[in-house]
Amino acid sequence: YYMRIAECYLEREVLVIAEIGNNHEGDFALAEDLVGLAARAGAGAVKFQTIVPERLVGADQTDRLQQLGRFRFSYEQFTRLSQVAAREKILFLSTPFDLESARFLAPLVPAFKIASGDNTFYPLLEPVARRIAQENVEASGENRKRKRFKLDDFGVLHVRALQRTYGDKGPEMFNLLKKEPQ
Repeated sequence: YYMRIAECYLEREVLVIAEIGNNHEGDFALAEDLVGLAARAGAGAVKFQTIVPERLVGADQTDRLQQLGRFRFSYEQFTRLSQVAAREKILFLSTPFDLESARFLAPLVPAFKIASGDNTFYPLLEPVARRIAQENVEASGENRKRKRFKLDDFGVLHVRALQRTYGDKGPEMFNLLKKEPQ
């Protein structure tokens, strides 16, 4: 398996991703400027965080809701940021923190970056992995033969990441995570 983001084959080249995250502090004009600055600095992609505070934290966490709300952009604003990135000839990425945001981002991003805390949040991983599987089928020219996707297919990427950290114990660590995600 080779990892690819858009037309960047990561076994052959390095993709520099400028992590904008929430560094815009809710200022849309600043976010647009940061995309341009990242492009001029030589980054190949920018990455944001698509957070809907009410879907991320409990209603009783009013301080956290207020803090996250200050950084929140609307879906329309993320669409505009993806257009700014396209004009700057830089990839647009964003980490979804909920299922609706993942569905919204799907047509805008060439790849998903899953938050570390969501590595075992299968309800989010499954639709992302289905998209990866679908793209692989389309890329191989097998549109007529739709493969049935299994969540374990997505595990290949996770196992590879664990192998980089744990060496030969990577697959064992993955199986442990599947049994005991917490």
